[in-house]
Amino acid sequence: MEKKEQFQKLETLVEAMAKSVKDPTQFASADTAFHQVLADCTGNNLLIWIINQINSVRGQDEWTKARHLTLNDNIIRTYNIQHNQILLAIKSREPEKAASFMKEHLEIARLSLTRAAGT
Repeated sequence: MEKKEQFQKLETLVEAMAKSVKDPTQFASADTAFHQVLADCTGNNLLIWIINQINSVRGQDEWTKARHLTLNDNIIRTYNIQHNQILLAIKSREPEKAASFMKEHLEIARLSLTRAAGT
């Protein structure tokens, strides 16, 4: 897939996630695809492999349980804002900004999952 197609796919996935605020399962599916396409855009084989491993875990029962505990309307809206910020920074060719947004996004996701694991 060429870069233009990848950007179009990312935009489509951001739109799908925005429409999925009330549907955590649909959101999670688009979220998984969004992160996969982002990794693919880098062309970094190690990152692509890591995302593939994470995605395989995301299909397991424990992850599904954690998703149900963590994905509410508010966190999905937060993730949607972050995904949009990441995409806009990439499209604007601002890699440092994109990396900063991604770091913030992953930290919020980590904290959300950590809280869910404690329940």
